[in-house]
Amino acid sequence: MEINKKERGFLLVFWLFLILIFNIFVFFVVSTTSVIVTILGKSLVGSKLILFPSWWVFGFLSLGFLANSIFIIFIFLWKKWSFYAYCISTLIVLIVYGISNVLNIRIFLALLIGPLVLYLLIKSRWHLFN
Repeated sequence: MEINKKERGFLLVFWLFLILIFNIFVFFVVSTTSVIVTILGKSLVGSKLILFPSWWVFGFLSLGFLANSIFIIFIFLWKKWSFYAYCISTLIVLIVYGISNVLNIRIFLALLIGPLVLYLLIKSRWHLFN
């Protein structure tokens, strides 16, 4: 009797760890920036931001990166829904960055590379996800 063992492989574990650390780091940076903006009352967001106050943008981004960190943990636990949620959350963060007028090519690529590389790494293991 053969047991179906789920193996992640070195690259998948390394990438999950790397994007988890990235999301936690950015969560703390954005959260700290949000607190500083709230205390000082100065907007660090682009000048074209009219509809949303800067504390709202930074708060929303903080929640997005925190959610991404949680979804990455569930991807490590082989949950299929968490990959979809991670991609949607990353897309929402990209949209908020775009609305806030602080989206540049580095932020865009950093946020886009995470789900793309993750997809390539889990594509061959998709049948192992629940």
